[in-house]
Amino acid sequence: MTAINPILPGRLLWSGEHWICFLRAPGTGKDTARVSLYRSHYSPAGEGHVAFVAVPGRLEAILTDNRAFLEFVRETMFRGKASPFAPCLPVVDADFRRGGELSESPSWNLETRDHHLNVTWTRLEPPAVAYRDDPELQSRRPVFTVLFFCRDALVLLDGRRIDGAPYPRSIWREALGGGDRSSCVFAIAETMIRPTD
Repeated sequence: MTAINPILPGRLLWSGEHWICFLRAPGTGKDTARVSLYRSHYSPAGEGHVAFVAVPGRLEAILTDNRAFLEFVRETMFRGKASPFAPCLPVVDADFRRGGELSESPSWNLETRDHHLNVTWTRLEPPAVAYRDDPELQSRRPVFTVLFFCRDALVLLDGRRIDGAPYPRSIWREALGGGDRSSCVFAIAETMIRPTD
């Protein structure tokens, strides 16, 4: 019997978390809030946070505490992909604090000089563990991730609740297979590699 090598070939590119919260007013087809937050544990740009935020008419910006990590996110997560965010958002320095229990209602508090944004994920579904063993997929998506889809979420901007609720998104079909999944989800232990040729 041939032993299986447990070490994946390739170079570790990043390991961290990705928190997504897209809310939509029922029956409108328009998002009332979009937040896509990356937290880096390991990357060529070091540790840090980047949050793409769009609350139309109130706050549309990229918040970060590590501008080098922002450039890394742009190059690896967004290159060649359609983005739900405007292409020329202003970059704003921010402080990031996580709160709540990961298994119940985790939250993020983002503070800038002018705004306070709080996002909370609630009514969590059981975690989905995904591993991709196809080298072609590994070159484009995380090799490994643990996803918590959520049936509800709360966004507060400067103390005011943003109207809206999670809705089904089709993007998860290609990534995970199956049907549509919630627009509010967070990924822990997300890991990307650059496969060897």
